[in-house]
Amino acid sequence: AAATLPTQPAQAQEIRWDREADVVVLGAGAGGLPAAIAAREKGASVIIVEMNFDIGGRAMMSFGGLYIGGGNRMQKAIGVQDSPDAVFADWARPEKPMGRYSDRAMVRTYADNNLELFDWLEKHGVKWEAYRGTPDRLNRVRTRLNVVAWPNEVTNPSRGSGYVRPLAQTARQMGVDIILKHRMTTIHREQPLSGRVTGITAIEVDDNFQPTGKTINIRARKGIVVATGGSADNVQFRTMFDVRLTEEYQAENSGWSKRNADGEIAAMQIGASLGATACQPTQDDNQINKGRMG
Repeated sequence: AAATLPTQPAQAQEIRWDREADVVVLGAGAGGLPAAIAAREKGASVIIVEMNFDIGGRAMMSFGGLYIGGGNRMQKAIGVQDSPDAVFADWARPEKPMGRYSDRAMVRTYADNNLELFDWLEKHGVKWEAYRGTPDRLNRVRTRLNVVAWPNEVTNPSRGSGYVRPLAQTARQMGVDIILKHRMTTIHREQPLSGRVTGITAIEVDDNFQPTGKTINIRARKGIVVATGGSADNVQFRTMFDVRLTEEYQAENSGWSKRNADGEIAAMQIGASLGATACQPTQDDNQINKGRMG
């Protein structure tokens, strides 16, 4: 864990900025790409910093299933009755393993934005395949919507490419600059322990995530979005949230997308709270079973 700790932020006046944009997004995956597009829609210039040699994060290696419902046109076409209130009720039940630990205010926001999210993703190139399965007593699959895989995908033939590739294409067309093979090491503030966020330092890495020694300082004129993918590979960090998540458990897809808590640690160093972001096993399906941790 000590090896993943970013260095102490330097004072802003000591930093020589190599690049700058209104918004700097850390991570070009399932969270970072939509964040970048949304910022561009509001007129901000955007730079994404991604550690991997390609975009996509863990979403690239996924089966491309998103939990989106609320009563959209595809649900209506197959006779599924749904609404934002029903989505909230499903995901706020204490007996539902996948959602019972979630912050209720976040669940409400998620539920109320399902319909807009469906249209927004479709507008930016994501194509829908079909809803998965039939509802069970906990309605876990009522909102499980699969995307269409990206054609001729060289990284992973499963459907996850159908989510990240179109969003990356849209982001680039909108003028988002995606810097690959750079790992964020530090989030800077005006002063080491006070003031607004001013930018980041990132170090160049090779295809195996090993540093090359070259660094870059990127100024963020308006803000930073941390979408680095989590902390599941950092045993010391994840056991703060759940003592059962010891080194015997291997985080899925770690060979492709490292989850070393860089974003969380850097944010905590400048005073961020990790409330409602606990690394909890859902105890559902194969999330924590036989050495695998979803």
